[in-house]
Amino acid sequence: MDKAEIIDRLNQLIVANRDSAEGYERAAGALENKDYRALFTEYAQQRRQFVAALSAHVRDYGGEPEEGGNLAGTFQRAWMNILAALTAGDHAIMDECDQIEAATLALYADTLPENLPEAVKTLVRSQLVDVRIAHERIHAISGALAQT
Repeated sequence: MDKAEIIDRLNQLIVANRDSAEGYERAAGALENKDYRALFTEYAQQRRQFVAALSAHVRDYGGEPEEGGNLAGTFQRAWMNILAALTAGDHAIMDECDQIEAATLALYADTLPENLPEAVKTLVRSQLVDVRIAHERIHAISGALAQT
């Protein structure tokens, strides 16, 4: 994999994480449950840290990190659904975030099989673990809220 391809892959993850951070911040402001608000605030901060780490690698490879968000396709549509869910209550927000985390998880999983340098692969693998944990937690909360 050449440098341009590495930079492109990393920038895809940067955009997804930047969109996630912004989405979590918006959702946190609309959640009724204070524990869920705290969780989403934590995830927003985590995603900003992911962006910083990924951006450092982009620079290491001579590229410029993506500054904007709003990935075309799945992520943009998903976060737009969050905006619609903000007035529908905690369950609707959790359900939308569950779907977004599944898409983010898939993006990370698709990135790992690439022929990435070991340092980049290690970072992506580490972030993948955290995304998986977030997805499982949100999925469990969403499921529990559906039962109430």
